Amino acid sequence: MATFSLGSGISRVRTDYGDVILDEAKGIYWHANPTAVLVLDTVEHGGGLEEAAERLMAEFGIDRSTARSDAETLLGRLRDLGVVQ
Repeated sequence: MATFSLGSGISRVRTDYGDVILDEAKGIYWHANPTAVLVLDTVEHGGGLEEAAERLMAEFGIDRSTARSDAETLLGRLRDLGVVQ
Protein backbone atom coordinates (compact mmCIF):
# COMPACT_ATOMS: atom_id res chain seq x y z
CA MET A 1 0.00 0.00 0.00
CA ALA A 2 1.39 3.40 -0.97
CA THR A 3 1.38 6.01 1.76
CA PHE A 4 1.47 9.74 1.29
CA SER A 5 2.35 12.77 3.37
CA LEU A 6 2.43 16.50 2.79
CA GLY A 7 5.53 17.57 0.92
CA SER A 8 8.34 19.54 2.48
CA GLY A 9 7.51 23.23 2.83
CA ILE A 10 3.80 22.70 2.22
CA SER A 11 1.35 24.44 4.55
CA ARG A 12 -2.37 23.84 4.67
CA VAL A 13 -4.90 26.13 6.33
CA ARG A 14 -8.66 25.84 6.75
CA THR A 15 -10.67 28.96 5.95
CA ASP A 16 -14.36 29.77 5.77
CA TYR A 17 -14.08 29.21 2.02
CA GLY A 18 -12.22 25.89 1.96
CA ASP A 19 -8.62 24.85 2.42
CA VAL A 20 -5.69 26.85 1.11
CA ILE A 21 -2.47 25.00 0.35
CA LEU A 22 0.79 26.96 0.17
CA ASP A 23 4.12 25.88 -1.25
CA GLU A 24 6.30 28.16 0.86
CA ALA A 25 9.44 27.67 -1.25
CA LYS A 26 7.79 28.47 -4.57
CA GLY A 27 5.29 31.02 -3.27
CA ILE A 28 2.43 29.21 -5.00
CA TYR A 29 -0.93 28.50 -3.44
CA TRP A 30 -4.02 26.52 -4.35
CA HIS A 31 -7.61 26.40 -3.12
CA ALA A 32 -8.73 22.85 -2.30
CA ASN A 33 -12.30 21.81 -3.14
CA PRO A 34 -14.25 19.39 -0.87
CA THR A 35 -12.94 16.34 -2.73
CA ALA A 36 -9.33 17.44 -2.35
CA VAL A 37 -9.89 18.31 1.32
CA LEU A 38 -11.27 14.84 2.05
CA VAL A 39 -8.39 13.12 0.24
CA LEU A 40 -5.77 15.34 1.91
CA ASP A 41 -7.34 14.74 5.34
CA THR A 42 -7.14 11.01 4.68
CA VAL A 43 -3.47 10.99 3.68
CA GLU A 44 -2.44 13.41 6.43
CA HIS A 45 -3.85 10.93 8.95
CA GLY A 46 -1.93 7.98 7.49
CA GLY A 47 -4.51 6.69 5.01
CA GLY A 48 -3.76 5.75 1.46
CA LEU A 49 -5.50 5.55 -1.88
CA GLU A 50 -8.01 2.86 -0.92
CA GLU A 51 -9.09 4.63 2.26
CA ALA A 52 -9.45 7.90 0.34
CA ALA A 53 -11.64 6.12 -2.23
CA GLU A 54 -13.78 4.61 0.54
CA ARG A 55 -14.29 8.03 2.09
CA LEU A 56 -15.21 9.55 -1.28
CA MET A 57 -17.79 6.80 -1.80
CA ALA A 58 -19.34 7.44 1.61
CA GLU A 59 -19.29 11.24 1.36
CA PHE A 60 -20.42 11.73 -2.22
CA GLY A 61 -22.36 8.53 -2.97
CA ILE A 62 -20.26 7.57 -5.98
CA ASP A 63 -19.31 4.09 -7.15
CA ARG A 64 -16.02 2.42 -6.22
CA SER A 65 -14.47 2.71 -9.68
CA THR A 66 -15.16 6.46 -9.91
CA ALA A 67 -14.00 7.08 -6.33
CA ARG A 68 -10.74 5.19 -6.84
CA SER A 69 -10.07 6.88 -10.17
CA ASP A 70 -10.79 10.33 -8.70
CA ALA A 71 -8.56 9.72 -5.67
CA GLU A 72 -5.77 8.30 -7.82
CA THR A 73 -5.94 11.23 -10.28
CA LEU A 74 -5.99 13.79 -7.47
CA LEU A 75 -3.10 12.19 -5.58
CA GLY A 76 -1.09 11.94 -8.80
CA ARG A 77 -1.62 15.62 -9.55
CA LEU A 78 -0.80 16.62 -5.95
CA ARG A 79 2.37 14.50 -6.16
CA ASP A 80 3.35 16.17 -9.45
CA LEU A 81 2.89 19.58 -7.79
CA GLY A 82 4.95 18.52 -4.76
CA VAL A 83 2.00 18.92 -2.38
CA VAL A 84 2.21 15.27 -1.34
CA GLN A 85 5.08 12.81 -1.48
